[in-house]
Amino acid sequence: RKQIVSMYYQRKTFEAELANYKGQERELANKLSKLRQSILSMFYKKRIVRFADELSALKDKVETLSNVSHKSFINLRFEFEDAGVRNSYSDLTSAFATLKSANKIWDIVMTQLNLDTKAAAGTSIERNEIKVDFSGIDVIRTTDDVLHIENFNGGDFFLYPNFIVYFKNNDEIALIDYNDLYILYDKQEFLEEKQNIPADTTVIGETWYRVNRDGSPDKRFASNYKIPIVHYGSLHLKTASGVNELYYISDVKKAEHFVTQFNLYQSMIRKFR
Repeated sequence: RKQIVSMYYQRKTFEAELANYKGQERELANKLSKLRQSILSMFYKKRIVRFADELSALKDKVETLSNVSHKSFINLRFEFEDAGVRNSYSDLTSAFATLKSANKIWDIVMTQLNLDTKAAAGTSIERNEIKVDFSGIDVIRTTDDVLHIENFNGGDFFLYPNFIVYFKNNDEIALIDYNDLYILYDKQEFLEEKQNIPADTTVIGETWYRVNRDGSPDKRFASNYKIPIVHYGSLHLKTASGVNELYYISDVKKAEHFVTQFNLYQSMIRKFR
């Protein structure tokens, strides 16, 4: 773990230095080009030579840092002590691929009580669509599948076979043990505008935009209209250290299947620790 974290920050240092030198290289190249194209270039011969030497030195630094940054990674091969654990991880990656095919996956950014007493929805939710895919971080190279879950307003999750990489923010990385991450599944009712309902979502009923306590439409609102009630699958990612992320999945079966396989894999690897 220390080696991975250390290599990550080392690589970030290299990349920051590389960006700085590339900026200097572009700036100096522009200056040199203007001097050479100037009608007074014959008066700047010494400066042109000096700039050319400095540019050559900068190019060497850029090339060296590019090579160092490119080679700054850890090559990992995960060996499973038990075939059952290997098969369980294969089942998890298969379930993740199925989850990936859901029409919509949202990161729930904010929830708050709806103070409009006539509104059908008791809670207002701010959500943003995100993607999940098979991709790891640059500092780790492996032939094994890596499960990547985006986080709209925080750090992404990368599930490797033996640990989970979590970005607390753009600059800070943490490694989470599988025993410390809980993914909780629930079937969530949601009031969705008809035109926004994903194709793989189950509609379970309908209500009114403005509704009385008995469920009937509030006739004081002339523009009142029906709103479908749908089921989404919710994934709640939590750790004791403070990770607290909620996602909605348009297909409840795909969401439930993924959590089931995650829990099975988690229980399998606990036996060997």
